[in-house]
Amino acid sequence: MDTEFIESIVSPNKVNTVYIEHREATLGETNYFYTFFKKEGLFMKEIKGHENHLISQYRPSQSQFTAEEALGLQNVEWMTEETLTFHTINGDVSIKLK
Repeated sequence: MDTEFIESIVSPNKVNTVYIEHREATLGETNYFYTFFKKEGLFMKEIKGHENHLISQYRPSQSQFTAEEALGLQNVEWMTEETLTFHTINGDVSIKLK
């Protein structure tokens, strides 16, 4: 199964919007792939150097993570208007927008 979605998050002062393209592929284990974009005017610019790939070993006795849960999208921390941290299933990942 291979699905693709785009989520968006806005900085606390609404200065920046980050778009996250994500997809997952499952075959015995789930692979999550993320690409981050920043809105600049009318366009979106890919934030280079922050492509992310997370893997979750799926066991039938455990519930599988959604792509949003694996990235930690529910509890993103904006350190500044230009830096945010995701608490992923593999540890913290910081994204710098500049």
